[in-house]
Amino acid sequence: MQEDAFGAYLEKFNNHRTRIPEYCADCETVDICKGGCVARRMYTGLDWPDQYCPMFKEREQPVFDYEWGDNKDLVHSEYLCTVIVQ
Repeated sequence: MQEDAFGAYLEKFNNHRTRIPEYCADCETVDICKGGCVARRMYTGLDWPDQYCPMFKEREQPVFDYEWGDNKDLVHSEYLCTVIVQ
């Protein structure tokens, strides 16, 4: 990919990072997931949640036994679709 094309993609990506799909507006976890992975949503449609959202299309919601850890500045945690477990 040429550098200018990548720069245009990155700018578009950054402009859409905070855009929440209307579908997600009333979801109880929207403050955490923010509509899911922006890169996947750019591919499948920004007006829809991430295709792997368990609430999308009324899929069964997974149940996880978890505790919130210390708030750490981890590599890539602010911009990659990542679950960090310990």
